[in-house]
Formats: sequence, structure tokens, C-alpha cells
Amino acid sequence: MRDSVAAIVGVIFAASSIIAILNWSMGQPSPEVWTTRIVSTVISAICVIAILFLEFQPDRARDYLRDACGEYFNRDGFAFTVDVICDDDAAYFLFTFQNQYDRPCESRIAISPILRKKPRIQTIERVGVEIVCPPAGFGAAQMPFAVPGRFQGMTLDFEIGCTAMYPEGRGRRVRFHRGVTLDADANFRNLHAELMVLGGLLAGRVPLGTIQPNRMEFLLPIGTFETVPKIARPRMKILWKWGDPPLLADEVRHSNFPSAS
Repeated sequence: MRDSVAAIVGVIFAASSIIAILNWSMGQPSPEVWTTRIVSTVISAICVIAILFLEFQPDRARDYLRDACGEYFNRDGFAFTVDVICDDDAAYFLFTFQNQYDRPCESRIAISPILRKKPRIQTIERVGVEIVCPPAGFGAAQMPFAVPGRFQGMTLDFEIGCTAMYPEGRGRRVRFHRGVTLDADANFRNLHAELMVLGGLLAGRVPLGTIQPNRMEFLLPIGTFETVPKIARPRMKILWKWGDPPLLADEVRHSNFPSAS
């Protein structure tokens, strides 16, 4: 809702600003032009105030994810970060996540290596994690993954996608930081970009290379298992949800999350 309002206000601001500029540039204005000048300028000013209010609206719930991890991805109000950690000689993707709305969110995050060519030998498999996040929830999840020896110690790019759904509706937004918008879903499809590219191709102007995946770069650990051991199990923990007492600073620290179980 907030993003839709911001988009509408932005369109009104652009239109009123153009009208104001055109009318203020006229010489020897008539009374009608003066009226248009004043009205369009006032509308533009109101839009600026509205945009600033929407942009800097205070959170209704503490932004624990931003406190712990800094910037994050945002997919339709479900926010998260991804890191690679090592625990008991097993490699894990660590997903730290947060729901920006006061109703439950069901999400699926997928991450897959971006390789220049398909290798003929063992590679890193795509990893997916399903998260049911309570209202305004904040938590962490670990998913083990195998790092073949040829990739250990290397820095690789990974493509990231996410799908977020709200079975009971989104409800009220309680956190307002936009983060980095994640366009691709859990199948790495970016429908909006595909439609834009298709429209551009029909007009003969946009190349296929316009679609760029959301990606992150990770340094893969050395000395980890090359296959996922049986002791390495997925782990997930909700650290805070709507209605809980505030977390202490030590409980928010990123270093506490790998022990979540």
C-alpha cells in the first residue's frame, strides 16, 4: 500500500512540476497562467512533503535485521540477508530474515551458483529454504551445502531469488526501510523485467541482455566436507515476533545466529 501511494504521489509530482516549469517560463502571464503557476507549485510542494514523510516514516517495530546486518534484500516486505559460515567442518548458508508486516509471511529463498559454463564434474547444488515468518518476525535459518574441493577457497557469484506470500493478507506495515529490491522469484524469474524486455524487443530497442540477476559474491570456506554430512541439518529459529519484549543488544548480534536451532 505504501509503495503504491508513493508511486502515485511521484507521478503527480512529476506532472505538476512539468506544468509549473512551463508556466513559470512564460513571459507576460495572464491571470489564468498565474493561477496555474500557484496551483501547480503548491501541489508539487505538497507532493515533496508527502514523499519525505513516506520515505522517513518511523518504524513501528525495531528493524533488528538492519541493526544486525546492515543493508538487506527485500521481496514484497520479506527482508533477508545471506552469508556463508562454517560449523563443525560443514558449510552453511546463513539466512537472517525479517517480516516487515504484522501478519504471517510464507517465503521461499533460493540460491544457486552462477558458472560461466556447465562443469562436467561435481558442482555446487542449488539450495532452497522455506520460511514461515510470524507477524513482524525476525530470525535466522541455516542450510548446509556441499563445497567440492575444486571450489574451496574460491570466490563465486551466486544468483538469489525469493517468493513471499501472505496467506492472511499483508496487514499493516511496521518497518519501512526499502533495502535492495529483489525482483527474481524463487525460480529466478523476473516477470516484470521479462515483460519490459519483450515490449522493448517488439519496439526494436532493448537487447536480451537487459535482464540481470540479483547476485552476491561469497568466499567459500576451505577444509569443509565435500558432501553434506548427516550431522549437518537445517536449523531455524525465530528470535523475535510481534508482541515479544525487545531484544537485548547481545541477542541481536549477528555472531549469535549460527547457534540457532
